[in-house]
Amino acid sequence: MSDSTREQYESMRRLEVGVVTNILAEHPDMQLLEVLVKAEKENAINYVSLTGRASVGDEVLLNVIAVRLGLGTGGYHFVVANLTSPTAVSPSRGHIMKMRYSPHQINVLSADAQESEYHQVLKDTDTINGMPVLVGELHSMLAPASAGFKAIAGEGSRVVYIMTDSAALPIAFSELVRELKLKGFVDATITIGQAFGGDAECVNIFTALLTARHILGASVAIVTPGPGHVGTATKFGFSGVEVAWMLEAVKALHGKPILMPRVSFSEKRSRHFGISHHTITVLTRIMNVSTTVCFHNYSGDERKYVEEQIRINRIAEHHEIVWEDGTLGIELALSHDLTLKSMGRRFEDDPQYFLTASAGGVYAAKLLNEVKATSA
Repeated sequence: MSDSTREQYESMRRLEVGVVTNILAEHPDMQLLEVLVKAEKENAINYVSLTGRASVGDEVLLNVIAVRLGLGTGGYHFVVANLTSPTAVSPSRGHIMKMRYSPHQINVLSADAQESEYHQVLKDTDTINGMPVLVGELHSMLAPASAGFKAIAGEGSRVVYIMTDSAALPIAFSELVRELKLKGFVDATITIGQAFGGDAECVNIFTALLTARHILGASVAIVTPGPGHVGTATKFGFSGVEVAWMLEAVKALHGKPILMPRVSFSEKRSRHFGISHHTITVLTRIMNVSTTVCFHNYSGDERKYVEEQIRINRIAEHHEIVWEDGTLGIELALSHDLTLKSMGRRFEDDPQYFLTASAGGVYAAKLLNEVKATSA
């Protein structure tokens, strides 16, 4: 880093004050604001549960550092406090703290807390009874995975999304989750760890899986981080390492763990071409149990390339490899104009990425249908 670049970074302020000039979007848990900052109109996100509902003319304290650094937050500042109405925050229930020991710590009524009406249910059960659970490294896998599942499982099936805390902490930040719930692809949400704002809150992945199965009536659970995956171009320095212990938790609770591998044939970075090195690292260096890894039925050179990666890395020696067709899920997603976008690429730019996640959903639905047929 040059001296001039270092001086530029060091001179950046994390906090600035702005004035709300317009409410661009209004949701129960989030507002998108237009704010005037240093004579420039910019966009800011206001989380209602943290800082109350803002109005035009309010003076707000903003965290601006991500935008100033040019990071991928969508170009948004975040409201730290409403200086005009600093105490206009509705009281919340519960004694479990999230974002603990930070200025924004918030109390929630966690499903597994002692004061919860569901506490006894979660205390008395320790299995999810073979429920299929799809686990993925990226938030963008949620849409094709849920579409793949719904395409096969049909009416009456329930998809519960579990958002981890390795990326965005407020689920309200995800426009994708709002869209999937509105269009019927996700039926309920759970936020775990320090993440917050789901239909249910849970302390960790274990109680979240039990809550999904026994309280929210999930046919399938899909586990991914929220938006904002972090990678460092090192073998272990990426937030997706968590998929290893998420899959292990599924197995410990007698579920069916299914990994949605990260696969792309549009990536310019060689380490992410075909099966991403992130997925390979998880499967060969981090996981302590076997899992099912579901790929789309690629054809031609793409199939050969993936099969060679599986062979070289000896993945099939430790995990079950299955091949499914993700086409039906993508067709359903496109027919509902679902947002299929990852790393700035849409379905037409990187079809195998989305087809792979959809194939996982298709496979999970077929497993569920087989169980129903056997028990009928």
